[in-house]
Parts: sequence; structure tokens; C-alpha cells
Amino acid sequence: MALTQLGRVQPTARGRVILGTEAWRVLSAGTRATDGVPVRATVQEAIRRLARLGGHWGRRGDGAPGPLSVARGLRRLHDITLGWQLARKKPKAKKCA
Repeated sequence: MALTQLGRVQPTARGRVILGTEAWRVLSAGTRATDGVPVRATVQEAIRRLARLGGHWGRRGDGAPGPLSVARGLRRLHDITLGWQLARKKPKAKKCA
């Protein structure tokens, strides 16, 4: 609920404040802008993308994303970020006995 309220009160604040740099990179790579224009990393954009991950369609008549879709998006983003971190790790070489 706090993130949803923050997006309404301070929509132009930096999105990396609530997500961190690595999570923002994963979120940006996983959700594209609909018109192909690069977007600024604002709180409003981060919440919009989180809500998209959480099932909010974002159509013109849908209204602002609510806390439930943002929470679901945060949960999915956490899982995706964890997978991305694990994929980037180099496997350790096994020693032959």
C-alpha cells in the first residue's frame, strides 16, 4: 500500500529509490514500454511496470494500479531477479578425485 501511495504522492521521484539498481534493470528488461520510447526511471513508471507484472492490464479505462497488483508484481520481480542473479554466477569447477 505504501508503494501505491508513494506513486500517487511523488510520481516523479527516482524509481531506483524503491527498487534498487539491479531490480530496476531486471524490471526494465522484463517489461517494455508500449510505445517503444525510452522511459525515465520514476516511481510512477516502476509501479506501473510492477503492476503489469502483477496482472494489471493498464488499459485506458482500468484506472491506477492498486496495492494487490503491485504486491503480486513485487513478488514476481523478486523471483525473476533471483533467477537473473543465479544465471549470472559462474559455476564452480569440480575437482576430480
